[in-house]
This record gives sequence, structure tokens and C-alpha cells, in this order.
Amino acid sequence: MIKDDEEEQMNYYIMMCNTKTFQEVLSINNIPGLNNRWRINESLENLETIDYTIGKAKKLFENIVKDDIVYIKVGVDNRTKADRFDGITNVEKLESGIYARCKVIEKDNKVTFIDNNGKLRVYLEVTDNLFNKIIQKVDAKNILDKKYDNYFNCNLTRQMGLALDSIIYK
Repeated sequence: MIKDDEEEQMNYYIMMCNTKTFQEVLSINNIPGLNNRWRINESLENLETIDYTIGKAKKLFENIVKDDIVYIKVGVDNRTKADRFDGITNVEKLESGIYARCKVIEKDNKVTFIDNNGKLRVYLEVTDNLFNKIIQKVDAKNILDKKYDNYFNCNLTRQMGLALDSIIYK
């Protein structure tokens, strides 16, 4: 349980899961068997930890610290039928919404690192995997307004984070 004074110090962020490029994120995290984009559904469903790319909005994440909260959002699943074909059938397209609530964790006393491709990444542990009960786009958009439609990772206000948490923990 988080005390009010600790909660006050937390930063909240939302990070975008692009279904066309998320395969790269998962393969960097050594999640086995990800040679095909259709496995993204399975991987999101079983996600526990991940080293997530911060992307172009590095300045927004300058103050990211251990125990900050990060929500992972899928925008539009733009995979083709071929991308979703598992060899037998086509897996379902992902709905737009929030699929995970994570907290920032430390590895080797750091919360971020530069990968071999020069990209800034953050260490995340999934606290709530929402794959089977996502926060629907309409609900998330009511809380996040224009920030929901942002194609890049961004920070959220404390009130936005607490409102998302109230949906998760109701």
C-alpha cells in the first residue's frame, strides 16, 4: 500500500505500444519465439518485466525515478492479416486501450540505460497486466483527453494517474 506522501512524489507516464515495432522491444527483452508479429498478443498477455524505449520525448523523462508509474497503451493495431497469421489462423487485432500498469525499477542502481542502438530505455515491472480487462479507449480518453491521442510517450498529471488507478482497482 502506498502512503499519501509517497504517492504525491510519484511521476506518472504513458508509453505507446506500436504493434508494428513492439516486436523489436520484445526481442531485445529476450522474450523467446518472437519471430512473428502475431506473437505480440501473447507477449502482452504474459508481460511481467520489460526494458522500454523512451523514444523521442527524452526531456519528459529526465526526472523518472524508481517506483514511478508507467501505463502501456496500444493505439491502433495496424498489423496486416499477414502480420497476424500464426501459421494456422489470424490472431485478433488488439483493441485500442491501456494494457498494463507498471512501476519503474532499478537494475545496477539505474532506472534507465542506453542500449546497443543508442536508444534510451527504462526498466519496468508490470504491477497490473490488463490484457484481459484493458482500460478501454473511451474511458482512458475521458481521463487523459488529448494526451491519449499522443503518438509519443508522455507524462501525466497525478490526477490522471490516480483516475486510471481507480479504474484498475475498482
